[in-house]
Amino acid sequence: VRWTSSSAPSAPPGLRRGLPRSRCERCRAYQGFSVSLKGLREVLRDPDPAFRRAGIQAVGAAGKPSEADVCLLVRALEDDDAGVRLAAVRALEAAGTAGRWAAPALLDLIRREKGYVRTAGVAALGAVGGAEAKVVPLLTAYARKPGRDPALAAVGALGVAGRRIPAAVDGLVAALGHRSGEVRLAAVDVLERLGPKARA
Repeated sequence: VRWTSSSAPSAPPGLRRGLPRSRCERCRAYQGFSVSLKGLREVLRDPDPAFRRAGIQAVGAAGKPSEADVCLLVRALEDDDAGVRLAAVRALEAAGTAGRWAAPALLDLIRREKGYVRTAGVAALGAVGGAEAKVVPLLTAYARKPGRDPALAAVGALGVAGRRIPAAVDGLVAALGHRSGEVRLAAVDVLERLGPKARA
């Protein structure tokens, strides 16, 4: 694996191929470094899910990913380990609109996943943008769902999307009728932050 860092351009001691490291040491070695594209491919083939998660988290922390990075993160959405899938979702959310090519894959993930991975996917969908014709109706549907966590994630995602897509405001207005007071308050807060865009 090749590593790059503005403060330390060489690989962390002991991380190079062939040197034994414990799982925790290997994972901690990612902190403060960004993995190269070639390195990310190798990391995603590693049999240890903790190592795969750490590599993805390093990519997410490095800033705006390239289109090739996004393609590899999309591939990680199919990983057998839920923690790896969650790390990939969060890395795409952190990428913002640089990850817009991942919108169709996130839509598929939301439809097949349950629990915290699906909730994170809803939040990421609003951040990445793209596929707006499908994204806004899906987020609006989740804002109306009775469960608190998916609805809160959808409200947050609609708030991000609302800066670009006027139709997202309709989903926030729908959330004002949610049975959870927390969701209703979140929708009010987001609409206030959108300001004139919410009144357009």
